[in-house]
Amino acid sequence: TTTTTTTTTTTTTTTTTTTENCYYPPAGKSCPNNVRTCANAEDYCVDGKISVSTRQECYDAVSDLGAAVYQYTSANNLCKYSFNTADCDEEADVVDVVNNAQIYDINSVNGADVLCMIPTTTTTTTTPP
Repeated sequence: TTTTTTTTTTTTTTTTTTTENCYYPPAGKSCPNNVRTCANAEDYCVDGKISVSTRQECYDAVSDLGAAVYQYTSANNLCKYSFNTADCDEEADVVDVVNNAQIYDINSVNGADVLCMIPTTTTTTTTPP
C-alpha cells in the first residue's frame, strides 16, 4: 500500500501604492527664515556662520546642530537651516533667489533628496453665465 500526501501552500501578496502630493522646490528657491548662524565652537563655524564647501559638509553641520530643515547653495557654498520645520515645509514658504539654492530633506539618506513640501492649493471658481 502506497500513501501519497500533497501539501498546498497559498501565498497572498498585497501591494499598497501611496501617492504623495508634493511640491519639490527647484534650484533657485530659498526659505527666508533659514539662518546660517552657529556658536563658533564647531569646526564648521567661522565668525559665527556655517562655513562649508560641499552639500555633504552642510548636511553634516546642520545635523550636528539638530536642524529640522536645510538648504545648500553650491554657487557660493551657503549653508542655511532652521530648527522649526514649519519655517520651510510648504511651497508658500519659498522665495526666488539669484543663486542655485536647493532645499533638501534632512531625513533622507545623507540629506541628499530634495524636500517634499506641501503644495500650494489653488481653487478655481467658475461663475456660470
